[in-house]
Formats: sequence, C-alpha cells, structure tokens
Amino acid sequence: MKRTPLFSLLLLMVLTLIGSTLFSCSQSDQQSEQHRRTQQDSATLQIAVMPTIDALPLFVADSTGLFDEQKVKVKLRYMTQIDAQEAMKQRKIHGAVTELVRAERMQQQGTALHYATVTNASWQLIANRLSRVQRVDQLGDKMMAITRYSVLDYLGNVVVDSAKPKQTVYRVQINDVNIRLMMLLNNEMDAEWLPEPQATVARMAHHPVLGTSQGRNFVPGILAFTAQTWQNADRRKQIEAVMRAWDKACDEINKNGLAQYANIIAQCCSVKTDAVQHLPRTTFTKSQPPRQQDIDLARNVKWHD
Repeated sequence: MKRTPLFSLLLLMVLTLIGSTLFSCSQSDQQSEQHRRTQQDSATLQIAVMPTIDALPLFVADSTGLFDEQKVKVKLRYMTQIDAQEAMKQRKIHGAVTELVRAERMQQQGTALHYATVTNASWQLIANRLSRVQRVDQLGDKMMAITRYSVLDYLGNVVVDSAKPKQTVYRVQINDVNIRLMMLLNNEMDAEWLPEPQATVARMAHHPVLGTSQGRNFVPGILAFTAQTWQNADRRKQIEAVMRAWDKACDEINKNGLAQYANIIAQCCSVKTDAVQHLPRTTFTKSQPPRQQDIDLARNVKWHD
C-alpha cells in the first residue's frame, strides 16, 4: 500500500507522542524511586563502623534482626575513622564507632558529640617477624604504622617514650586497618598497632607482640553520635533503640561465644573464619558511658611535633 505524505506525517507524530510519553513515565518512575530512597535514607540512622571486633554488637544486631525487633532503621557504613570524622563534621552520618582520643580532639575543634557507650576496643603493637624486633627499644630506625591524632598515635608515643630507643622511630600514617595488616603480612612495615581480629591474623602469621593497650587503666573505645543527632527527639529515640539492640547483642554474644558468629565476623571484618577460632575470649560490655577519667586523659593528650 502506498503511503501518502499526510499518512506518514501522522504516523511520525503518533510515534513521537508515544516515545515522549514512555520517556516521561520512565523519568517520573526514576524520580519517584529517588524520592523514595531519599525519604528512606532520611529516616535511617547512619553509623560508621570499621571492620573490627569492637563493632560486633552492631554487626550482630544488624545481621540477626535485632534492629528490626526494636523497630529502628540502621545503616552501617564502613569507613576509616578519619573518613568517619569528616562525615560527622559534614553531617553526612549520625554516629561512629570510634575512640576517645580522636573524639575529644573533634570536640575541641568544634564538633560536639554524645557518647552513647564504651566498646571493647583494644590494640596490640605487633612487629614484623623479619625485622627481628622483639622489644620496643629495638624499634629505632624502624617504621611504625599509626593513625595521626588518634589512640594509636597516643599509644605509640607512650611506649616509645618509655622504651627510649637510641634512634628515631618513624611513624607512618596508614589509616585503613586492613591495609595496615596487609603491609605487615607483605613485610612492608616494621611494626604497627592492630585491633582484633586483625591482630589475631598477624599473630597466626607468627609476627610477635611487643605491647598492648590492655592493662593501662584506659578504656578509649566508644560509640559516639553527634550532639545535634542526640538533641533531636526522634533521633534520640532511634539511638535509644539502637542501645537496646546493642545490649541484647552483647547478651547473645556473651552467651553463645564468638564461634557462633564466625560467619558474621568473617564477612564484616574481612578475615577468614579460621581466624575466629583463635580470637581471645572477650566479654562484651553492655551500654554504659565512658569513665570521666578516660575522657580527661584523652582530652589532655600532648602531641609530638
């Protein structure tokens, strides 16, 4: 059939109208989905975590439905503590698993915080076995990985000042805990501070422990939220719900043992499940505020140039 120019023109107009309608519907659907996600994110309490064992109550609460049980929406965001610090300053997240030395410095710089609870954070100073370092005073002319203006920086200063090596200990800033671990395992770092479970992975590779944060009468690990978040009535209810889930998770972990949560630890901390079998026995602390003596110590840390 021979089409007339008028017919072709009408057909083109119809097809154009259909295409325009489909594009408009697609664009509208995308905007609706984006709006839905924005609303969902705004109703969600966002907490920064590192892949470390002190955040296990949050990992367990998230993985086993304890947050759902408390009817609170929580998003755990993995990032380094420096990135978490910046995100809290810029109000991109509501809280973070962190430590008092860093937190008190944040407060001194103008970011007010609310300390929801202490955590079971601890660190071990582990030397590379190929460096032949067995004592802290042998770290002279060696590289020690730390994170600047943090509890690791503080602990590094304390142990080095006490041991008095004859040569300079070179402090190298490595913020990501898993990168620090890989640098040790790949013989690219002489010594470094590691939390659990990364410290266990290092010990399993026969790297010696030079010192530990435990036994120093200083409990620096905390879960902190911005003061602005805490002062918001709705957000405060969310935080209170998170702490109820935290307490239930602590009870479950203490009752069942770490082995029961090997898959969660392996997935959330980026380690193999066999490392979980070698973790030191840990009793997780239910929610309680940090001691004033720990806050005062962190607040008055003096930094080396």
